[in-house]
Amino acid sequence: MPFNKREPVRNFKRSQFKKRFIVFIIGGMLIIGLQYMAWTGKVSSIPPLVYAKHAMDLKVTKEMRYGFFQSFHGAFLVKTENIDLENAAKKDKGAKSDTQDKNNEEENSISDVSGSISKPGRTEKSDISSVAAAMREELELVPIKTLLEAVLYLTAFFLIFWGPSWLVKRRFLPTFRPFWRQFWAGTISGTMCFWIMIMPLIMLNYGHPLFSTWIGPGALSYSTGTVPISYGGGLTVSYRMIADLLIFCPNIFYLSFAEYIPNWAQDFIFWGIFAPSLCGVIWGIHRMMWLDFCRGKR
Repeated sequence: MPFNKREPVRNFKRSQFKKRFIVFIIGGMLIIGLQYMAWTGKVSSIPPLVYAKHAMDLKVTKEMRYGFFQSFHGAFLVKTENIDLENAAKKDKGAKSDTQDKNNEEENSISDVSGSISKPGRTEKSDISSVAAAMREELELVPIKTLLEAVLYLTAFFLIFWGPSWLVKRRFLPTFRPFWRQFWAGTISGTMCFWIMIMPLIMLNYGHPLFSTWIGPGALSYSTGTVPISYGGGLTVSYRMIADLLIFCPNIFYLSFAEYIPNWAQDFIFWGIFAPSLCGVIWGIHRMMWLDFCRGKR
């Protein structure tokens, strides 16, 4: 049987495809897992007595009570078991009295808990009714936001992972050497991936503002200092933090020459040219290094 010189190359390509497919599946599962963790953290579970003293009701079911805290930096969603909070507070008071003497401060604290049991809709008559309305809407939108964000991440991951290979197979830049074809295919895929990821922020203002301690309605927006990474997801599940991380490096480089660019051109230069190009070039270099590694391994 004649020896086929192309057979080892084909076997190598099949092996590489299988490995890449496995890596892609693992990466997709990791994205879904991280989004699930962000979803579970979006509505924090807290003890009933803490909920009774600090939270304000938004929704009550047979099993759970959903509400929100309003902190110095904004508001965030919480949940707890739907039990008789007043009786729980009294039992807690009795249990503590059996083990230690109560001072006046502790007695006042328990009294505050019993007297601040949340009732559905109580925030509607307060001076934070607008915050309550915004948080109620946010609670209702958590499932759909979680799903749409996951779809966005998986779409971008699919493009940046398989896009370069698809371009190369379509004889992208056929006159270039394979080394540079991989670079430009990776650069274009990385640029498109950046635009897809940042489109909700640019077009829908989803996740705004970035680089602040903003958590939810009523929050104070200001810089966190030397590390411009946001604290909390804001009115998103995880997108706000992902967007912060995505533009962190481009923003650092851009600030070194931003003062020389007119104000009217700042947004277009950064979002339309500089940040996507930088991310694309980084992924293109990665593709070149990967090709060089595979050649050396072969």
